[in-house]
Amino acid sequence: MHLHDIGGDFESFVARRRAEVQRRRDDPDGRTIRVWAAERGISVSPRGRVPAELLAAYREAFGLDRLVPPRDFTCLDCGVPVAVLPRTPSTPVVRTDFSDDEAWRAVGTAVLKPVEEGFRTDATLVDDVAFGGLSTLQVLNRIPDDDENKLLVIVDEVTIAAPRRPVLVVDLIDEPGRSLRVEPAAVEPMVDNISCATLRFASFAYSTDADGIVAVS
Repeated sequence: MHLHDIGGDFESFVARRRAEVQRRRDDPDGRTIRVWAAERGISVSPRGRVPAELLAAYREAFGLDRLVPPRDFTCLDCGVPVAVLPRTPSTPVVRTDFSDDEAWRAVGTAVLKPVEEGFRTDATLVDDVAFGGLSTLQVLNRIPDDDENKLLVIVDEVTIAAPRRPVLVVDLIDEPGRSLRVEPAAVEPMVDNISCATLRFASFAYSTDADGIVAVS
């Protein structure tokens, strides 16, 4: 099986993510964009996230272009377009190991299982053979530059082989590329606290157990 490679080293990934984070921080607030749209007769909901196409139009009108140029998602070896990670509304949980369907379903169920308070992990399962066999870096290099998620979860061969099924959680905001092994049931508090800026990714690094895994407290 040919694994399509689009190139890109770790340092390039970190630079892109930091540039994208800074670009989003420089973006105007939703109210400003909605006022601008209304003045031009553009219909937009008064609530919720500003549509990506409207934000792009605002950026273009005011010269707020990308801080990094769009990438060419084609294989360096054969020149065919490669699959990029979908723009999910919540933290993507990406499957890269396709050796055990039952184990994948068990991990997915554990990640999404509601906690005692009734909260369910704000995550989206990505089950696509196009990502099968990819390394962590290859997955990171397939994240769209304008992706707004703060974390990425990978279910790889280590996850499937280990009894505790530790997924790989990767920071995309504070320290892009930093990763931790996390028990599936411990993903929810991570996603919740980091999404709400209650805790930073580094905070969880101090709570790993003897196996180097973040467990349910």
